[in-house]
Amino acid sequence: HDTKHKIIVKAEFFKRFNITHKYVRFTIYCDLFFSVLLEENSLKFCNLPYSKFSFLHFSVCGTFIPSVLLQKYPIIGYYQPMKTIDNLIDDILDSYQNYGGINFSEAENFPNRQTVQDILRDFQNIVFPGFNTAVKLDRENLKYTTGIRVNRLVSNLTAETQKALLYICKTENIGERNCFGLAEKTVLSLVEYIPEIRRLARLDAEAALQNDPAANSIEEVILSYPGLQAILVYRIAHFLHKNGVPIIPRIMTEYIHGRTGIDINPGATIGESFHIDHGTGVVIGETCVIGDRVKIFQGVTLGALSVKKELQAKKRHPTIEDDVTIYPGATILGGNTVIGKGSIIGGNVWIISSVPPYSKVKYQLADKPSDEE
Repeated sequence: HDTKHKIIVKAEFFKRFNITHKYVRFTIYCDLFFSVLLEENSLKFCNLPYSKFSFLHFSVCGTFIPSVLLQKYPIIGYYQPMKTIDNLIDDILDSYQNYGGINFSEAENFPNRQTVQDILRDFQNIVFPGFNTAVKLDRENLKYTTGIRVNRLVSNLTAETQKALLYICKTENIGERNCFGLAEKTVLSLVEYIPEIRRLARLDAEAALQNDPAANSIEEVILSYPGLQAILVYRIAHFLHKNGVPIIPRIMTEYIHGRTGIDINPGATIGESFHIDHGTGVVIGETCVIGDRVKIFQGVTLGALSVKKELQAKKRHPTIEDDVTIYPGATILGGNTVIGKGSIIGGNVWIISSVPPYSKVKYQLADKPSDEE
């Protein structure tokens, strides 16, 4: 028969023969072997395509048990028909209808995450060509290769931006044609901004080289430093965010967040020569403002004092002025908190009020332990 079954082996069978080993083996029909797991109350075979079973023999840890004993102590408890793959697929389709969470390819739906990630890879290859792929690149084919990448980026990003903008166009009664034109105009503006992004990325890479004694070259930083990757993606996403593109900037920064452990909201404002050392666990909130030549280490949080929804339109995150260094594990919170220019913030400190320029803030125990402790 075509019906698949699940066979349940009574636990009592194992108790009769003092079988305590967790793994057993049956031989069924044409010497088909199935290693199975003894559960608390029963042993289960799944998806065996037989409606009748003929156990040729049964062994435990290599010990043969005569079939006459199997006849005396039958081991089959019951059969339970299992759903076919088609039934399971129908159940999944029903869940789409009942719970939503499906994004069709039509223009009126949201952008596709995989396509946005592909766009980012093209963008990274335009900013730092030859570093991220195995494609042969030389001076003779640089223009051709760049042209292919730019045209593909414009085509894909315009289509995804149209999807992101269409919801806004509908809610504000803007014609769809104008919405599509706005998407294309925004993407072309981003392409025009690429030379500036490359300038900023170069300064960020130089900051990493200057501030990290372990860095040996710009090329090493570009190839391997997660902080530079996260900052580059942030700068792309921030441009789109400033130009009113929803959803896509957050997809971009969350993608690189997953790869690097560095969480930079695309709404944050970050100056030149920004360096994130190591980077894991860094959080930079949406309304944070960071000046030039700022250096932060792993585990730093630039966050909000409150996450109440009614504060969404207000500045909730701190301002970090130029030339500030923030060491690992520091937490700086609040929209009114300003870390003054040139300050050094020590590791593991908790700051919820402003710090004057050129300050040094460090963690200190309230009660120092005595020498005897």
